[in-house]
Amino acid sequence: KTVKLPAFTSSPVEIDYLDNKYYFPGRITWEDVNMTLVDPSDPDAVSIIMSMLKKAGYNVKGIGTNDTQETINKLDAADITMTITVLDEDGNPLKTWNLNNAFIISADLGTMDYSSDDLRELSITVKYDWSTCTINGVANSYFPAATQT
Repeated sequence: KTVKLPAFTSSPVEIDYLDNKYYFPGRITWEDVNMTLVDPSDPDAVSIIMSMLKKAGYNVKGIGTNDTQETINKLDAADITMTITVLDEDGNPLKTWNLNNAFIISADLGTMDYSSDDLRELSITVKYDWSTCTINGVANSYFPAATQT
């Protein structure tokens, strides 16, 4: 239903040289992405969220193994990429954001309200290492040239 697109902040590095200060680009920190989903019966959003938790190496106590090393190995092998696609009025992709090494850091699975006919909404917050963007079919084109279509 809603999604906060990827955003980042940069921490510039300050260098003092004689009586001058110079600044250089520093580390980039990607901000968390918040999503609000509607949970239809098919596909089941709760099942998808729980599947993502399992892929990231989380185990529910009492089900399967809780071996720490196995969990770390699963997380290393997971390499989950989440995709956010911005569509035009005809359903064609305009921009595609890839959230690399993404995992859910919080989830609110909604409230059951039988006094309303509205579909249940879910909210998740996703942490990721970095993001790439494809604009009009051109990969990693953060600032496409004016001649691109």
